[in-house]
Amino acid sequence: MTRDELKKACLELTNTMPVVYIATAGSDGMPFIRAVENLRDRERFSGLVEIFEPILDEFVTYFSTNTSSVKVSHIKENSAVSIYYCDPAKHRGLMLGGRMEIVTDSELKHAFWLDGWEMYYPKGKDDPDYTILRFNPEFARGWWENRLYEFSL
Repeated sequence: MTRDELKKACLELTNTMPVVYIATAGSDGMPFIRAVENLRDRERFSGLVEIFEPILDEFVTYFSTNTSSVKVSHIKENSAVSIYYCDPAKHRGLMLGGRMEIVTDSELKHAFWLDGWEMYYPKGKDDPDYTILRFNPEFARGWWENRLYEFSL
């Protein structure tokens, strides 16, 4: 598999896995990993496909979370994070390392809003506890069937 083929296959993984894992570090350097919904998953989040359409050939991604979450406080202290997509049944994994930023653009926050999120953010798309995060990857590492790989972005 060429580098371009591998990159394309990895992008497909980002667009089809239901869950992505985010790793941040606490102020003591202790890592925290949590599973979150993968908003790039075209099947589960078809309402967001238009947002991701311009960046389908990039590994940039977005997450929704509570402003009051531990991950947001970690990101404020240290924006270096890793995210991980995997399909264990096919022996495929993709770890991306880079920087996470807190999105302050209300227009973009409104564009990401999905019906039903009121259960997480009772005040709706302008709820102060509703936050969008943008992940800007710098490198990729992982495994694809029986092969380890690494490339910069």
